[in-house]
Parts: sequence; C-alpha cells; structure tokens
Amino acid sequence: YIPNVREPAPAVVSINGMVASTGVTMMLSAVAGLPVAARHQILRIEQGSMRPVAAAAHPECVVCSTAGCLGRGDTWPVGWRRDERTHPT
Repeated sequence: YIPNVREPAPAVVSINGMVASTGVTMMLSAVAGLPVAARHQILRIEQGSMRPVAAAAHPECVVCSTAGCLGRGDTWPVGWRRDERTHPT
C-alpha cells in the first residue's frame, strides 16, 4: 500500500469500507430482496470502477446449483470434512 514501507499487515480503511459495503449490499440483495440487479460484482478501486459478473449457474454445479450445496450449510457432506454422525471414529 505504501511504497518503500514494510508493513506486514497493512489496512486502508477507505478500501476496506468500500469492499464491506459492497458485500453487505450484495447480501441484502440476495437475502432481503434489495432491488440490485447484480449480486456478484468486481470492484476495481485503482480504476475507479465496479462491474457486474455475468455468469449463469450450471445445473450440475456442486456449488451454485440448487441441487448442490447452495444454502445447505453443515447439512451438506463435504469430502474433506468427516461427519461424525455418518462416519464415527
């Protein structure tokens, strides 16, 4: 963030605020029906731009399809997580 300054964990409050605000707006759009057309956006601070990402859910995608894990939380078995209810040690 700052040329020629060694900072192991830099933070720029204004950038963090913009990213957090954009994330909350997208979440409100998805959960509460806030009328925002794009729920997935790319914020380019250095260019002063924000643009929507145009992508459609693939019907067989394990992440974004309604048949996959979307919205299932801990009830969805994940390959790297051992579920003690179905696989006791």
